[in-house]
Amino acid sequence: MGIPACLRRRRGLCAFVFTLSATGSVTAQTPDRDALLSLHRQLLESVFLRGDTTVVAAAALPNFVVVPPGGIVETRTQFLNGLQTTLSDSLVVDEVMIADHGTTAVVVARVSTSRPDKAGTGRSRMMSVFVYDNQAWRLLARSVTPCIERAVSAGRC
Repeated sequence: MGIPACLRRRRGLCAFVFTLSATGSVTAQTPDRDALLSLHRQLLESVFLRGDTTVVAAAALPNFVVVPPGGIVETRTQFLNGLQTTLSDSLVVDEVMIADHGTTAVVVARVSTSRPDKAGTGRSRMMSVFVYDNQAWRLLARSVTPCIERAVSAGRC
């Protein structure tokens, strides 16, 4: 399933491509994967294309932690306060995989962004941990690892 969308911002045209390739099946005991993937997409669009904290603030649990590039650990508040620095002109998300067990799911994806100032432009692997709580997926943790050139050249990142 692919969801192409084009968004306009004050600073010009933005591109967004989202490709999903999840395996497995949904059972009566497994929360809705479509809802999980939709939330994952909404979170990435809001962070990278709009710098909007609304979706993240609603989805992130109070004890949410993120490990952005550089290896520091940020709390929910620190992450929300720094979102304006992640704005990109384009976003491509592909190679999406889900590993789940009960009400916990890990979504791993390749994320490529571009920015006019080139800072933050590139390809990364992102891992997001979600828990199904009160009939909704909530974001518990996220880690972002920039791809090294050797892995990109080998087609592994």
